[in-house]
Formats: sequence, C-alpha cells, structure tokens
Amino acid sequence: MRSGPCEGPRVQWMCPLPPDLRESPEKELPDVTGSQDKAEDRFDELPAQAVEGAAAQDRSTSPDSSRGIGMQHWWQAALADFRFCRELCGGKNSQALASYALYAVVVYRFGRAVSGVRFRPVRLILLVLYHVCRVVTEVAFGISIARTADIGVPVMFHHHGTVFVAAGCVIGKRCQIYHGVTIGERGGRHAGRPVIGNDVLVGAGAKILGPVRVGDGVRIGANAVVLSDVPPGATAIGVPAMIRAARAGGC
Repeated sequence: MRSGPCEGPRVQWMCPLPPDLRESPEKELPDVTGSQDKAEDRFDELPAQAVEGAAAQDRSTSPDSSRGIGMQHWWQAALADFRFCRELCGGKNSQALASYALYAVVVYRFGRAVSGVRFRPVRLILLVLYHVCRVVTEVAFGISIARTADIGVPVMFHHHGTVFVAAGCVIGKRCQIYHGVTIGERGGRHAGRPVIGNDVLVGAGAKILGPVRVGDGVRIGANAVVLSDVPPGATAIGVPAMIRAARAGGC
C-alpha cells in the first residue's frame, strides 16, 4: 500500500501547515502582567496574615515556640518594665531602681533575647552570661523566671523572695505579682501550664498550677491556690480557690 503525502520520514517537511497557523502565524497572546501583579500582591499579603494569626495562636497555646524579642529590642522591654515599676512606686526613680525584682525581670528579658541570636558562637557566649546572671538573681533575690516563659510587657514583681515562674507559662501585660508566688505545672494527669491574661494581680503566696486560664483583670487573693479557670474580672480566694464573679459596674 502506498503511503500518503505526509507520511514517512522523508516527506514530513512537505506537509502543509494547518490553516489557522498559515493565516496568522503570530497570534497575540493575552496580557497577563496585570493578573500576575495582582497574584503577587495577594501572595505577599497572605503570608503576613497567616504569620500574624499563627503568632496570636502560638502565644495563647504554645509559648515555647517563641524565639524572643531580639537583641536589638530587649532593652526597650526592660525599659518599659522600669517605667511601669516607677509608676507603681509613685513616680520615684530611686524606689524603682531599689526594686530587686526589677533586675530579675531584666535578666529574664535578656535570656529571651539570646534565644533569637542566630550566630552560634555569639549565642553560646551570651547564654553563659545569662546563666551566670540568672544564678546570681536566684540566690540573691530568690526569684526564678524561666526564659522560656512568655511574659508580656510591662510586668511588675513586687518585692523579692520565693517567686517561681516555670517554663512555658504565659503571663499577660501589666500584671502585678507579689512575693511567694508559684506559677507552674500541677503534675500527674493535670499536665499543662497556666495562661494568665492582662492586668492580673496575684497576691502574696498565691499558687497558680496546671493548665488553667486566668482572664483579664482577675484578682487572686493572698495564699490562694488556683486549680481551675478564672473568668475575666473575677476574684479568686481560698484553698482551693473559690471564684467570685465581678459585680456589675466593675466593683
């Protein structure tokens, strides 16, 4: 059987082009630059939103994932702590500087910032310096704050002595914590760490243990043992702590 005119390796070059290509060999392609720019804009926006949402979720659920506030900003957080301490001391710098607990907070801020240093030799040197300062503050002032705890800015520790904040605990902004306070795990089947909101006052000798959530504006009485969640604006007193809801009008 004889092959057609376009069949066989020797005559393929003689095959005519299709009519659409022969009539308009150069077709105009659609302008997609605008759509690409829009797509790139959306690509730039979406990761920022995702990172912001993930950061908010990590703060409330997984504080261990935080890498600190950075070496270039940790002193600003410490300065905000000093100003908050000075405000609570009646605006007197001398009384704020005389607060031993303030220096323990400064050491904690420094330890958090060290976690963000990427150059390993420098990070190791700074870690040695941090641990030396931490041991000094623990022995001299009796305050132990794990650098993996997540504490908002500013914060105020009133007085010094037997204050313990375990690793992974979350403490919000503008909180006031008195001496003899323990914030940490409960152990056993109650594994987990406390999450404390903003503007919370923790009285002397209070204990906040286990995976409890303390709402904003809560007042925890002296020597109270908090083992369950406390709603915002409430007061917790007693052993174990009993919850008294806030009255209408904030009183």
